[in-house]
Amino acid sequence: GKKVEPNPEWLKIMKRAAHQHSKDVWRYLRAQVAEEKAEQQVQDFGTQNDMRYPNGVKAFSSVNTFEELDDVWEEAREQPWIFALEFSQGIKKREAMKLLHWHAALLNKRIEKEARTQHVFNLRQAATKESFLAVCAQEDAGYELKHDPTLPNVEGDPQTETMSSDDKKRHYEKLYADMR
Repeated sequence: GKKVEPNPEWLKIMKRAAHQHSKDVWRYLRAQVAEEKAEQQVQDFGTQNDMRYPNGVKAFSSVNTFEELDDVWEEAREQPWIFALEFSQGIKKREAMKLLHWHAALLNKRIEKEARTQHVFNLRQAATKESFLAVCAQEDAGYELKHDPTLPNVEGDPQTETMSSDDKKRHYEKLYADMR
């Protein structure tokens, strides 16, 4: 029989369908690779004891460095603390991930807040006037040991007489007032 040429409009529709199919095949192939990578990542996670993270998964890090973060968490001081989360029936995967992330972020902030409260408590004493005056007295005592007025100074000259206790206290008070 006679070869019939396709209608140009029909051919255009078929080419568009072929192009879309080609894009779908490539998306499918990329999705397969991503699925295999996700499976490998799940397998590469360590146990809770070694806490390994697979390539491509960011490990926990904190910009906070204050030492109270290394103290015992009060919720787990006396017994294990269980993190339980209920997902509603029929929840979508994206929503489940979002909910888990939100609860983990909230718990992290609660733990951080506990540590910060302890940090403020620990620093409060060091920030008092009494603490400053005690540090001044301690530093002065160390200075006095190194600079005995009865001994010559580095140049061989006699050292100047030390200040009276009352003069020193007035200087401490002035230093404290100047800080504020």
